Amino acid sequence: MHYTPAIYQNAFFALIFSFLIPHTGIAQFKSLANPTQGNSFTPNLHHSPKGEIWMSWQQKLASGKHLLWMSKFSKNRWNTPIQVAQEGTSKWFVNWADFPTLTTFGKNALAANFLQKSAASTYAYDVKLKISRNGGKTWQPAFTAHKDGTPTEHGFVSLVPASGNRFLAVWLDGRETAKNGHDAVKHGEHHHGTSQKAMTLRAAFFDAQGKSSQPTLLDARVCDCCQTSVAPTNDGFVVVYRNRSPQEMRDIGYITYHNGQWGKPQVLHEDRWKINGCPVNGPSISAQGQQVAVAWYTNARNQPRVKVAFSKDGGQSFGVPTPVDEGNPLGRVAIATLPDGGALVVWLETKGEKTLLQLRKVSSNGQLGKIKTISQTSQSRASGFPQIVIQGSQAIIAWTQVEKLATKGKKRNSKKQIKTVMMPLK
Repeated sequence: MHYTPAIYQNAFFALIFSFLIPHTGIAQFKSLANPTQGNSFTPNLHHSPKGEIWMSWQQKLASGKHLLWMSKFSKNRWNTPIQVAQEGTSKWFVNWADFPTLTTFGKNALAANFLQKSAASTYAYDVKLKISRNGGKTWQPAFTAHKDGTPTEHGFVSLVPASGNRFLAVWLDGRETAKNGHDAVKHGEHHHGTSQKAMTLRAAFFDAQGKSSQPTLLDARVCDCCQTSVAPTNDGFVVVYRNRSPQEMRDIGYITYHNGQWGKPQVLHEDRWKINGCPVNGPSISAQGQQVAVAWYTNARNQPRVKVAFSKDGGQSFGVPTPVDEGNPLGRVAIATLPDGGALVVWLETKGEKTLLQLRKVSSNGQLGKIKTISQTSQSRASGFPQIVIQGSQAIIAWTQVEKLATKGKKRNSKKQIKTVMMPLK
């Protein structure tokens, strides 16, 4: 076949262009127009039982105050955002790792949380809940999820819909640490396990009027500042979190709710990560029916890994975990189960000077798909924790993109912006 010089030239430029395409040009990922404005961060995605996708996030105003927003994803776009809450005279606790969540419940109700300072101590803050009974048009006054009244840390909340026009809230609760004058160091600088009384894991159900039921201490000793995650199954719930043994083993724990009762704490897999502090790197769980998938980060024996494990019986037992990373992960995982029983997992990983947001498909038998890079990102705390949900034949992924600005004096300035993409499932 004869090729003219012009054809050669076009082919050459096409080849060069293929290496210059940014993440928005990758065929698998389609960038979405975001509903967020200004300095926005900490996205949280919720997939409702009706198949709806909702996103909540925080925004910092020029005044230094914060807003909590939400938006519904429909017809492949984000709807006009709705303001859930606004920081007033009572100061919020705003943190890269401990952030608001959102859930639907009942016929047309929504619940969201934010964190509000309860005393001058750095990590004295409460879990505040807000409820809308009309799809977000109006919101009831905020109330506190817990009744202990101690000026200690309460946060790392997970919310999911429950039966009987209720929702389930799970959170880390530091009420026991008040007996030790416990005031932890910053999230991200590792809490040190010197307190005789530890952080606890607690749960309660709430109805549309905000009335609580079944307040329960799930675990009396857990890691101080790793995210919780909860997923509904056909006959209950599975909660995952980072456990903390008396020997400072900080592996992933889980608890099931079945037939109206909470089970006992169990270790999902014995990585045997011994660390005298919190790594600020919690697990993520997702479920469809009785098929459950959990992703987590560990650095046991100084070997950083992101692992995924599956359960076929609603969390009663889990199989052998499968490592999914390329050898140098930072963690910050999120997972979403697929209709075929597998899952999509996302995490942060470093390659040379770059930090990448990665995605990989994992089958329930441990077979791995190819790793896909969603975007280059930052390993700074400000980049937060990515999110992923599945809606029909597509995945929605959200994360915080950090843009470095000019440095003024010793202060490093940056702008945070939420990015969302859609990926078809093939």
